[in-house]
This record gives sequence, structure tokens and C-alpha cells, in this order.
Amino acid sequence: MDLIIILVFMQGFFLGWLVCKMVINYKVRKALSVIADANGMTLDEMTSVVIESEEVEVPNLFTEIVNNSIMLYNKDTNQFVSQASSIDELAKAVMDYNKIDVALVNHNDEKIWFVDGKVCKNLKEIE
Repeated sequence: MDLIIILVFMQGFFLGWLVCKMVINYKVRKALSVIADANGMTLDEMTSVVIESEEVEVPNLFTEIVNNSIMLYNKDTNQFVSQASSIDELAKAVMDYNKIDVALVNHNDEKIWFVDGKVCKNLKEIE
């Protein structure tokens, strides 16, 4: 009788572990799908971009508008990076003077990318 209880308990534990693993897998795929949709990609395209790309540290920057000038700061260190009168000029200045080819910028509560001196709204435009 005790052996049956132990076997039922072990079977229940294994079944619970399996269901938990499936739920976590579902939530991760759903989160990746939301990110892919936000960037105008399918989940398969997003996965291939992640697999094929190299690991590169991308600076996380933010802007602040002061007297008709856009000031750019590093979000992690709050260090001043550059300034310009428009977002396009700022992207070019970041590449020319700071030698930053790719950066994620928070501008007016919107995430944009600076890629090779140009402004991109989503990952699809980068390619």
C-alpha cells in the first residue's frame, strides 16, 4: 500500500514538472512572438536573426530636448554623448564623432535605432 502511494506521488510530481515546463515554453514563445510582431517580423524570421547574428553590445541611449536642441545621453551611465537640432543629425553625429554604429535610443517615449548614421523605427529597416 505504501509503495502505491509513493508511485502515485512520483507520477504526480513528474506530471506537474512536465506541465510546468510546457507552460514556460508557451510563455517564452508568446513573448518572442509579441517582440517579432512589434518589429514587423514573423517568429521564424526573428529566430533566424537571433541565431545568425553575432553578440554585440548595443548602447542604450536616451534623448532630452533643451532649447530646441536634442541632447543624447547614455542611459546606463547618464554620460553626455552628443547633441544636434534634429534626430537625423543626431544619428549622423553619433556615428561620426562617437564611432557608435548601432544604438538603441529612447526618444519621446519611442524606441528607435541609430544604424550607420541613419534613424530606423524597427529591426526590419536595419537589414
